Amino acid sequence: LGVGMALYLFVGEKLQKFTKNNAYINLSVAFLPSWLIVQFYQEGFVAALKYAGAFLSIFALIAPAACVWKLRLKQDSASYQAPGGRFGLVLIILIGFAFVVLGV
Repeated sequence: LGVGMALYLFVGEKLQKFTKNNAYINLSVAFLPSWLIVQFYQEGFVAALKYAGAFLSIFALIAPAACVWKLRLKQDSASYQAPGGRFGLVLIILIGFAFVVLGV
């Protein structure tokens, strides 16, 4: 719901000088393409969700853990360090890769 509202407001903002804030045109541009895809190709929506899940696991699990790993190699001691150590980082990275492999 939040993504849909953000898309509606974004479309309304970008089409403001063309449509004079017509809500029907904004709704059509924001939601009609995805609605048509879901109506005529239901499997496509599920496939898109799988790819979005893989993308999210890369950017929410693998990338932050890799950044922390690189930062810990660069700096020996920090003012704060989350518990878990290398084992925790490896576990998070493996879980992220498992989500990517099993989700798609």
